[in-house]
Amino acid sequence: MPSVDGIVSGFDTTALIDAMAIAYSGPLEIMQGDLEDFQAQLDKTAGLSNRLEDLSTAIEALQGDDGLVAYTATPSIEGAFTATADPAAAPGTYTVEVQSLATNETSVSGGVADPDAALGGGTFSVTVGGETTDITLTAGTDDTLADLASQLNDVDGITAYVLDTRDGSGSPYKLVVSGDATGDDAGIDLDGSAFGLTFTEEVAAADAELLVNNVAVKSATNNYKGLPGIQLDLQRAGDGPVQLSVNLDTETTEANMQAFVDAYNEVISYYDTNTSYDAENGIAGALVGDSTARRVIDTLGNLISNATTVDGTNLEALSQLGVKTNQDGTLTLDSDAFQEALADDISGVRTLLSADDGPLGVLQTTIDDTFVADDGTLASRTDSLEETIRETEIRIEDQEVRLADYTLYLRDRFTAMEVAMSQFEGTAQYLTGLFAQQDSN
Repeated sequence: MPSVDGIVSGFDTTALIDAMAIAYSGPLEIMQGDLEDFQAQLDKTAGLSNRLEDLSTAIEALQGDDGLVAYTATPSIEGAFTATADPAAAPGTYTVEVQSLATNETSVSGGVADPDAALGGGTFSVTVGGETTDITLTAGTDDTLADLASQLNDVDGITAYVLDTRDGSGSPYKLVVSGDATGDDAGIDLDGSAFGLTFTEEVAAADAELLVNNVAVKSATNNYKGLPGIQLDLQRAGDGPVQLSVNLDTETTEANMQAFVDAYNEVISYYDTNTSYDAENGIAGALVGDSTARRVIDTLGNLISNATTVDGTNLEALSQLGVKTNQDGTLTLDSDAFQEALADDISGVRTLLSADDGPLGVLQTTIDDTFVADDGTLASRTDSLEETIRETEIRIEDQEVRLADYTLYLRDRFTAMEVAMSQFEGTAQYLTGLFAQQDSN
């Protein structure tokens, strides 16, 4: 039935229908508001999970020796070598003298006049690390010196190329073959007699030689790892004795501890922000009343403040390392107290923080296995919210259909009313005219 909007009645039919539809849509608005709330809860639950994962990462740095105890290794002369030290190193001063660097073998063939001339048939043999590889060139082909170098490059452990020496001899092109490894045992054997190539060893493969605290030592590479926990990257020989100072890097150690405190505080601050309530404007944070989030925060606080007995140390709590809990639940690191704990008992500090049953070990396990695991507390909460959101979206769709049907029903009824009134008006006009005609007769 076509729409007739108030033509006969004079009513603003569209306005009446809209007003009635708005009144009917009250439940829809409530559901849409609920959907926004559920989506906000889902988003903030994910945010809480992400911050817990960041906290676990910060703990991981303190669980490993590299994060908890850092060392500096400083040579007295720059350029001879660089040094790194891990927690297995013994702090102190070492004397290191680099006498020679480790080298790889380089052998050079006799000169060739034309590098593009065909070499002819034959077999070139190369031995690397006790393994011999034969490269065979077929007679009658156009294989050149460069082709031979290319095939040598396919052999593991060597590098080959053709060098133009420009020595004015008339045969300036030479095949250069170098071993990739260094050290006394990294020599290579070359047999190019089938092609008239003889090789001269220009650089012999050799170990690095150095004096460490006046003791002669060797290394097959220029990365010397003979000192426990210390690696020397040798760069230059001939500087004489160089003093290497290895010390505890307390600044880095404290920075790693501060990073943990900051990550923990981020979790607490995020929760506080999303559970705040603005009474004046009636605005509540997305996690207000969320028992799962509340349980997470309560558990963190308990684990941080609890004392625990850990084998290998008399330390029992983070508070003994200068980690203090504030009234708002956040943490503060007392730098002086932390540095004093490191100075007094570095081994005990490492044990307390790295032990699986220590405060950080238990905290990390709880985060990883209970809170953020695929089947953990927050994952279950996320699944529940997602299911609620899906159900609410379906309810909204159903209600929108009902609202559309109701609006259409109202339109049909008002249109039918206008049509009926139009018919009544026509009948009234006919009767009026009829009676008037009779009166005049």
